[in-house]
Amino acid sequence: MSLPLSKEFPRSLLLTIRIIKLILPSCFPKANAHLIIKIGNFSWDSIKPYQDNEKTSWKTSHTFEVSEISPMYIGVFYKSGFFSETEFCGCTVKTENFKGRKGIKYTEVGYDDQKAKMFWTFIIDEEKNHENLEMQKLINEVEAEREEIKYRKNRIRAKMLSIKEKRKACKDEIMNLVQNFKPILELCVEKDTSYDKQNVISHDQTFFYGQTYDLSETMCRNV
Repeated sequence: MSLPLSKEFPRSLLLTIRIIKLILPSCFPKANAHLIIKIGNFSWDSIKPYQDNEKTSWKTSHTFEVSEISPMYIGVFYKSGFFSETEFCGCTVKTENFKGRKGIKYTEVGYDDQKAKMFWTFIIDEEKNHENLEMQKLINEVEAEREEIKYRKNRIRAKMLSIKEKRKACKDEIMNLVQNFKPILELCVEKDTSYDKQNVISHDQTFFYGQTYDLSETMCRNV
């Protein structure tokens, strides 16, 4: 199924695809990852050097000139010989995923153990002026990069919020532990002890509480 152009806009569409990140499984061969994106009769090849880290920040864009939005093929390949490549996994993204003018997408490429995870964004725009086509492509690719920056900022914001919540939970747990120790320490104070002895015990309690509170602060900062 394809999404045709409106009859009111006979010009071609500019479809910008930006690969944000590709997560490869541990069984992926120790070779350069090669992505092939196909839309209709158009194809885009992109290669990244091999990394020990399975998460590869791709950060690469390409703009297709198409007459309609067609299903998009995604293939992940690796070099298996001097002149040959082998497809590790692949999938087809349906046209329904291109709703709206732009969006951030997550796609699982492949099945079972031979499955990669890809984060990507798209921008769809109509060709405005054929003479300035390259400039329009560049503008769309800059916009796609901005969408990636927004995505990464939201990820960082979510991680910071999670850290704050963990710190608060840790601090509350330590303070509850201190409060649970309080009755035990008070039992150690005998009613008939002298004033000086009570002062010594009170000093020891204060020192214990202070040390425990400092420990809780240190632990929560390290969360």
